[in-house]
Amino acid sequence: MINRRDKKLFSSKKNSIRNAENPYATMNLSFPARAGIRIFKPFLDRLDVSYKTQIELKRSKIPLTPYEFYGQMFFYSLISAIIIGISAFIFDLVLRRYALVISSSAFLIFALFIAVYADIPHSVARARRKRIDALIPVTIGFTATMASADVPIDRIFEVLSESSDYGEVAREAKYIWISTNLFGKDIITAIKNAIVYTPSIKFSEFLQGIVTTVTSGGDLKDYLVTRARRYQSELNNEVKKNVDSIGIVAESYITVGVAFPLIMIIIIGVIAALSSSDPHALILVLIFIVAVMMPVLTLFFIYFLNSIVKEVRF
Repeated sequence: MINRRDKKLFSSKKNSIRNAENPYATMNLSFPARAGIRIFKPFLDRLDVSYKTQIELKRSKIPLTPYEFYGQMFFYSLISAIIIGISAFIFDLVLRRYALVISSSAFLIFALFIAVYADIPHSVARARRKRIDALIPVTIGFTATMASADVPIDRIFEVLSESSDYGEVAREAKYIWISTNLFGKDIITAIKNAIVYTPSIKFSEFLQGIVTTVTSGGDLKDYLVTRARRYQSELNNEVKKNVDSIGIVAESYITVGVAFPLIMIIIIGVIAALSSSDPHALILVLIFIVAVMMPVLTLFFIYFLNSIVKEVRF
């Protein structure tokens, strides 16, 4: 779903060449990107790339245009197709009875590889958004402190971009600083571009508030201090939600991931001891529980916990 920040972007013309507004762009392409462009050039020239793909690449800070990214993806897809094809052929020679299963599995693996690789810009942008949102409260406090000392807004972003303590937020600030110092843009235009290209809605709203405050003649110091207090209150609420979520997941894991398999092991052990039939089938079930089910349940709960608990920084 396209949010409000993207509406004006989709009304612009598609541009498949490097955009000078992206200070992270580099002409030093990797070998896979160069090889993919050369091999698949006729296909890439006819490829209709959506503008959303370009925006996702910029928000993820991947230094490639869609043309270069898809060239690299097609090259890796070609290599993976060769490897998967050779592996499937070898397995087919050894296990002729399962030729259909092997062929189907090879095709699914290849399709999964393409789908995962095509989703890389969105995945990277989503990961950057989480890291930026986690650092927003401390970043706003830092900017509010500097604004209280009457430091100009362009100098605030310069100092912020040089600090390694603020991670992805410092990278976004560096984007603004480079736009003003290398590309000669005024600070308001640079911030407006950062509003469009940042993956974080919270950071976008924060920058939009700075633009509105500066252009309307408001007090930037009061705005930053108010924002800092608001984000600190939100941080406290996030910490409380995280603690509650961890408690619920921990109780569920103890019940489903620990107690349930142990009870099954005990029951199967008792059945095997009392049964007069061959216990090999029950032994296989026990091996499945210990070697497969318990690790899978543990990995599932780790993934589930990581997805519901938001990262916070103090």
